[in-house]
Amino acid sequence: MKLTRLRPSVCSPSRHGALPGTACRGAPRPAAYAGSLDVCTAFVGTARWPNPCFSSDTGCRSTVPFVRFVTAHNHPNSDEPRGLFSALYDLERQTALSPAELAWFHEQEAWFNAHLRKPDRLARSARPNATARALSWFRDTATEHITRMRALAALLQSKDVAVDVIMTDRPGYVVYEDEHQVAAEPFRGD
Repeated sequence: MKLTRLRPSVCSPSRHGALPGTACRGAPRPAAYAGSLDVCTAFVGTARWPNPCFSSDTGCRSTVPFVRFVTAHNHPNSDEPRGLFSALYDLERQTALSPAELAWFHEQEAWFNAHLRKPDRLARSARPNATARALSWFRDTATEHITRMRALAALLQSKDVAVDVIMTDRPGYVVYEDEHQVAAEPFRGD
């Protein structure tokens, strides 16, 4: 499993729901990212973030097909790192989001509700009361979803919430999948 710590600000083109008050523009590839990871072609201020799913050297998709955005705090039910929506709901309850940020977050939430199916199963067991332990992972081909998650990560980071990106080719025991995501129970010890 590969873990990537996001830079203090994460970019997202405005056509993909950029954070209010940010402007994105094209950027040359800086020498600092001379490896196989490509650089997002947009800015939030001066921060740049490599695209974890595309190699500009080969023009091919990454060999790491699953991506998960998480915060440093664990979820009480699964004891796994919490996702971005969970952290944003906490900020909403704490009234830590400005009215513009809250409205923007609700727009993003509505987009995800319309464009991402809710898994119908989150446990390996077929028992009706089985504990839901599966974690959701984006497929690397879900580029629109990943771009929007980057923008949500930028909002969290502007509120001093650390965000990590986990990439793997082994998300666990897959209990649900569609064209954009898989839900998988982590392997023991992972």
